[in-house]
Amino acid sequence: MTSSETARLAASVGFRAHELERAIDAGAVVKEKVEGIWLYHPANESIEDALALVEKVTQGILSEYFIVSMPMLASMVAKRVAGSQITWAATKPVVRRLMRRRRFGALGLLTGDDFLPYLAIHLDSDTAAIASMVEIVGRKVGADGEADQSAVPGAPRRLRVQGWKQTVLAHCEFLGMGAIRDGSLIAWDQL
Repeated sequence: MTSSETARLAASVGFRAHELERAIDAGAVVKEKVEGIWLYHPANESIEDALALVEKVTQGILSEYFIVSMPMLASMVAKRVAGSQITWAATKPVVRRLMRRRRFGALGLLTGDDFLPYLAIHLDSDTAAIASMVEIVGRKVGADGEADQSAVPGAPRRLRVQGWKQTVLAHCEFLGMGAIRDGSLIAWDQL
């Protein structure tokens, strides 16, 4: 849990919501920094337990969806974990730690309005397939001045949804190959 979600944690270990520091001092709650974010957990659990749980759940999600944005992935993981063992906000730094351990790969993306960077996550084993897709889209944009989802090759396995193709195009935009306009990646010299 993050610091804004600790009231429930304090209560679960027998302290009032505002007594989190006392729970930490008593050894009932542990406070650890993960990827620059303070996370809190009961003393009988560990960050390694959370990493293992999140890794397993995330692998299942990514095997179904191929590529998922970090905000959506955090929500999906938190919903699939039984008993709210990990919260939405705590999932993000845990997934980032797993990425540093090369359990997952990531694609850079830009928000639609402000062009702020964020990540989409994929299985590390899909890195080569995604790199090939990006290369194919880049060649299509270079030759034709644009590419839409039909230019993105199929995934290496059967998937539950196909919205990931737009994410590949958005990653190509992040890489500077062009700009997304009406769902297509348009080369800069065509804008």
